[in-house]
Amino acid sequence: MITRRVFQPLRAALACVALALCLASPARAHAFDSVSQGAIFDAGIGTTPVGDSLLGELGGQSVGLRRLGKRWLIQWDGLVALKGGTLAAAHPYTALVGGHARLFAESGYRFSPGRWSPYLGLRLSGDLQALLPPGHGFGDLDTINNIDGVGDLNLSGAVRIAGGASFLAGRRSLLVDLFAQEDGRIGETNLPAAAFTDVGLTLRFDLERSLEVTAEGFWGATGSKSTPALQLTDTTTHLGATVSARKIFANAMWLGATLADSVERDSVRYQSPDRTFDTQSAPTFSFVLLYGFPLGSQR
Repeated sequence: MITRRVFQPLRAALACVALALCLASPARAHAFDSVSQGAIFDAGIGTTPVGDSLLGELGGQSVGLRRLGKRWLIQWDGLVALKGGTLAAAHPYTALVGGHARLFAESGYRFSPGRWSPYLGLRLSGDLQALLPPGHGFGDLDTINNIDGVGDLNLSGAVRIAGGASFLAGRRSLLVDLFAQEDGRIGETNLPAAAFTDVGLTLRFDLERSLEVTAEGFWGATGSKSTPALQLTDTTTHLGATVSARKIFANAMWLGATLADSVERDSVRYQSPDRTFDTQSAPTFSFVLLYGFPLGSQR
């Protein structure tokens, strides 16, 4: 069941789709404009609490950073793709097929039109992935090995506010900001729903139509969940980091790579007797390589 706290950021993130499509469409010349959009293929390996994965995607992507006027920066990344691969949780391995869609859009304000400026941004994001073993439906997943977090229906979203510094001169852009966000996911067959309050740090460097490098780290926690019948409270925390790079070539083709790692911990406290037990999931690690080529105008 989707809680109100989880659902509201998801609904807001999906409302950004129209904005992102407008930003990615042909437009007038911009003071800073670094956009890649077209067909993509990616392949990645990963380790998760439910097993190791080998997955690939084929679809379309639009990603970019633009300056609008003298003070506004707009950044986005939207992807829709077919997805499939294997999950090595048991032998024989579990085949998975389905689709993946994600979007983030951030509008940021530079308080000064000069090179260096204080920066304030608002970001909405959403991620939807549905992967199933061939021949199985969602109702069958309680009869097979746990695939939550990789397979099943994965739906998450976040609302973020960020503040920091922006450097913009010629073909170079640098953003360094601290952020706070509400980050939620729906429950799956074996994985409960959760809503986290996160804090983190982001660094993004762009060389117009040539290079993008982004690094981000975060820590967050849920509120304490009480079970009066068992006289216990449960708090979940998560910690993670992501580093990505994208190289854009003169013919507008691009190559990208993303490295991500995260871990989730639970702290259960019993009132009588007063004892606390801490558990930690296996880490979720992924490394993805991406190739993209343009379709139509890149403006």
